Amino acid sequence: MPRLSVEQLAFDPEYDPATAPATAMAFESTDALYALRDERVPILRSAAANVDDGHAAGQFLCLARRLSGRKVHRTMADPLYMHEARRAVGSGVWRLLDQTTIGKTARFVTIIQRDAQYRGNEPIPFDPRRLKGSLQSAMNRCGARDADGFLMLWLEGDYHPLTRNGQAHWHGLVGGGMVGVMERLMETDKFLSSKASTLRPRYRPNLGDPVIDPIRLRGPLFGLPRPILYCLKQRWWARPVDVTAADGRWSSFEAKARPMPCIPEAYSLLWRDQHSLSDITLMMGVYVGREGLALSK
Repeated sequence: MPRLSVEQLAFDPEYDPATAPATAMAFESTDALYALRDERVPILRSAAANVDDGHAAGQFLCLARRLSGRKVHRTMADPLYMHEARRAVGSGVWRLLDQTTIGKTARFVTIIQRDAQYRGNEPIPFDPRRLKGSLQSAMNRCGARDADGFLMLWLEGDYHPLTRNGQAHWHGLVGGGMVGVMERLMETDKFLSSKASTLRPRYRPNLGDPVIDPIRLRGPLFGLPRPILYCLKQRWWARPVDVTAADGRWSSFEAKARPMPCIPEAYSLLWRDQHSLSDITLMMGVYVGREGLALSK
């Protein structure tokens, strides 16, 4: 069977996350999607007027012009495009998990790579394809090539509003023999858990801080397709933070995330415009075929 890109993943109306009770609220109406896009235009224009980088300012204005009309643009910066992309991905993954025995073993995973930090008020420097290649190589060294099962990951960023830094990380699903591969990866030097910091749970607000629990496995899954949609979000968010540690270190707490400030939001939109859905997607042990997602083994 020929293999396709994730952008070509077929939508299965039987597995529609936009109508499922668990996730229908995660999908905006058409009017709400246009309203969200209309919010992004003044954000981009304001950022262009307030950054010192003339090249970035020009890029912000160019993206603002593209988002100003009614046409749907094939970019992750366009909420209308991401609506359909999330719907297709949610449908395909949900179908795979429901129709395969190994899908019932799926667990939720979050992965933080050490070289995926960025300054919020500057262009985001890393290439997602390089991060993906590095992680895939690390998985292969831990036996992924010979394992059954699957790994499906999507890259996103978030923002620490007090220190004005951001952190990219992967959310995804892992099942079958790939769970054991992930557990072995957790024991390697690059992904070994560090408990030497008071930061909780894993976030590094200051550039260069150690990563706490670079890999976190959770499961089993429940409330499908909600965990799938969490992996591929419509936007990046700012983390809620507070200063609670006795030594004055930043400590994050669980609360509702909020939109980023103007300039970090503009840089996140620009980064998403410059990369594709395929760039931020890592699949191992599973591929996109004519009929949807299929296991490699």
